[in-house]
Amino acid sequence: MSNEMKWVRRNLIALWDGQPYETPEDREANMAECDRILIALHRFQTKGQVAYRRLLGMHGGGGGTSDNGFRDILTKKVQLDIENHYGGNFPQNGYWPEPVPNATPPQLVTEDNPDRAFAYTFCWHAQPEFLIWHRAITAEFERGLQQHDPYFDGCSDPSDRHKDHSALGAPYWAWEGWDGLTLPQTVGNSIYVIKTDKWEKQGYPKGSVFPNPYHRWFSPVSLEDQRTEYFPTTLNSGNTTTRAAAFDDPGSEFSQPWEQITSSKKPSMEYNVYSALLNRNWLKFCTMNADVGGGNLSIENAHNKFHNHVGGITMGGVQGSGKQIDSVGLEYTGTMGQNQSIFDPMFWLHHSNVERQLCSWQKLHITGTAEQYKESVPSEALMKTVLYPWTKPNYLFSGRLSWNTPASKDADATFGDWFDHTTLPYIYDDYLLFNDDAARYKGNPMYGGLTPPSGIPIRNEDEVRMKVYFSIKFYKSGEFALYFTASSTTKRVLVSTISVLSSSEGVCGRCGSRRKCAVGYDVTETFPTVQAAEDAWNKDKSGKLSLTRNDSDIEITDVKVEKWFGDDEKN
Repeated sequence: MSNEMKWVRRNLIALWDGQPYETPEDREANMAECDRILIALHRFQTKGQVAYRRLLGMHGGGGGTSDNGFRDILTKKVQLDIENHYGGNFPQNGYWPEPVPNATPPQLVTEDNPDRAFAYTFCWHAQPEFLIWHRAITAEFERGLQQHDPYFDGCSDPSDRHKDHSALGAPYWAWEGWDGLTLPQTVGNSIYVIKTDKWEKQGYPKGSVFPNPYHRWFSPVSLEDQRTEYFPTTLNSGNTTTRAAAFDDPGSEFSQPWEQITSSKKPSMEYNVYSALLNRNWLKFCTMNADVGGGNLSIENAHNKFHNHVGGITMGGVQGSGKQIDSVGLEYTGTMGQNQSIFDPMFWLHHSNVERQLCSWQKLHITGTAEQYKESVPSEALMKTVLYPWTKPNYLFSGRLSWNTPASKDADATFGDWFDHTTLPYIYDDYLLFNDDAARYKGNPMYGGLTPPSGIPIRNEDEVRMKVYFSIKFYKSGEFALYFTASSTTKRVLVSTISVLSSSEGVCGRCGSRRKCAVGYDVTETFPTVQAAEDAWNKDKSGKLSLTRNDSDIEITDVKVEKWFGDDEKN
């Protein structure tokens, strides 16, 4: 399919204000497109609420239905996921949902629970599969959004909703330059007012109002309520997703950082994103994994910071004070700070933007001859990794979805099936560092051009990586800051920070199979050589390393130091 025939994912924050435009007609058309997107998502969350929640549940649980066929299919995929990736053992002592306000209280889910698949976390974090797994779930969401697109109301052929350039694309929010202080109206307003008269025949005249579907949605309900397909009758401050209170309460402070300006040891989010994009090595670009990834300068670190900053770690948030029931001694966060983050509709704008970042990286580095871009191609073993519960792209785009397609070798998607973005039926209206596909639009909403912002270097091979180990009980969502004190008479100085999005108590095969915990930092600015970094951990030297999580000290159990790029490193 040529790019001219692919549907387009557009910047919703720009469309909200009618951008970009040169004439009043352009602005009106853009605002009508904004109406179209909001109507489609509102329908998906209301008329299609069972299907919508079913999709959410395939990220971190919570999507159960009364359909035993679906439960059987999902249970089999859970079994295969565990057998293929985590040694065959269902996670023991896992609680679901993870502790967020307004959700049902966490309950222990054991292997003999017949509904265990409705509590299971499939999503990949801190692993090389992270970006491609989320590429698939965003595409499946897009399919559902198209199903409720008002543009095709009355269309005689239902498949037209999913064809070529007229189909609706999953919108994004280009948050790279966001100030982190105020939410755009697109996600902050509690109601949506139709901006144009384009959709009057579909029942949405100009000025009509409905709840803003990007503002909030229902929090997870119990396994029992999922099976009966229970939904609250209305959205209210006691049953919906929550965000950091500081977005709404001037007296509250943000519990998680969002750097706007690069300072010593604290890169801005824009710096983080562009540093990752300019790293040609797939593993360093894609994951914060301490063993093989790019640590605090990976694209995943920026992704995690967005989740944690929006969610916060305090009870309640911008949607209301919320309810918090701490019956099992777990740590609560806002919705975006846990594996059930997908219940906050902002998740979709966020992950469509992360997909845009991934496509931008692929356009930049997967080019030329195979020899030229071999460092940017994942290993053969990674390409063969099966990404449960998703189906292959040709299955999804022909309507064979993951929830109703039994697991099989022919249907189950691998990493390699989803890796090549040029084979997928969508493009973006704007790319970071590239503008070729965006050229047919009148301007670019947020970013463009061929050069990154000034002051952002291309990473080099002399950098030093420090892996810092600590107790598994502390490996959960939050900001991990590494400090160094040169001597007993000097103040400790910040070495670097990294943001983690994880849980050590959820129903997650990855979490349950974890035996050690570490975070990886680029420490070159403080320790320019491997020897200098090793000396910082040497008990016979005067210096001392220390680690905090959300400003609370945690004990370092071990430190390993190496060059950022190993001589025999493979993707």
